[in-house]
Amino acid sequence: MIPVFFLYAFLASSYMCSKTLLDCISPMLLTAITSLGAGALLLSAYIYHKRTTCVPHFSQFLKDMTIVALCTTFGATVLRYYALSCVSAFFVTLVMVFDPFITAMLSYFLQGIPCNIYQIGAICLAVGGTLPLLTSELSVSGSLQLIPLAALFVALVINRMGWIHAQKVLKQDHYSPTLVTATNMIIGGLLSGVFAISNNYHLQVLTLTSSQVCKIMYVLTINNVLCSWGYTYLLSKFSITLLSITEFLTPCFVALLGWLLWSDPIDWKLVVALICVSLGLFLFMKFQRRETPVNVN
Repeated sequence: MIPVFFLYAFLASSYMCSKTLLDCISPMLLTAITSLGAGALLLSAYIYHKRTTCVPHFSQFLKDMTIVALCTTFGATVLRYYALSCVSAFFVTLVMVFDPFITAMLSYFLQGIPCNIYQIGAICLAVGGTLPLLTSELSVSGSLQLIPLAALFVALVINRMGWIHAQKVLKQDHYSPTLVTATNMIIGGLLSGVFAISNNYHLQVLTLTSSQVCKIMYVLTINNVLCSWGYTYLLSKFSITLLSITEFLTPCFVALLGWLLWSDPIDWKLVVALICVSLGLFLFMKFQRRETPVNVN
């Protein structure tokens, strides 16, 4: 589980970097630039490693990945960036406390995968430990707009639907995490690019400074390449419900980075959240049903 901790630590840093970028660039354009750039890099790596451009069952694969991209890279990412432009990065990541419940319900209705009583208890423990942080942030953000909050919940639902479908694609044994991630990024980036150009958002590129370009490259490399590929790879090893619980780590890492970079205070609520999330992860893994591992090409 150590790679999971590193994954969400990097993800937290990319959220904080994206927050500073959204003051000068639209969510749609940022999604297009980072997704297309990451998709091109990953696809090049896949072709170099496999020495082939042949994709088995390409037509069906393209249909499946279009569904995944519409839900994740295009839909959920744009909505998340929109919310991030309105509220704090810490609040955006805190709303993820509802993700395990959404994932558990979708996994049951879409895949027929039930959670046993111990796993439900582990989810509740992780959520309960993080709720004090969420309520505290809500009291500070009293003027929080309803639209960004609704956008976050919609992003959570469609993002999980997309990744559940991506996991089905991975379990077909034909496709590697690199190919799945690259195709997802390229399709989502193209869709975002079309909408960005149609609204003249592409003109914002002309006003970017060198430091902002460096930040975009950081988000592209860390969020869209490293974290997206890492998450897809982990989908082939762990259940999607378990990975949704680990997303509780993201607000904790955001708070820790705030303390390290800007000396933001850390109170008992963060310590309680870390303990509860860690214990919830341990219990969930202990009582998790064994699944057939996915062959990763």
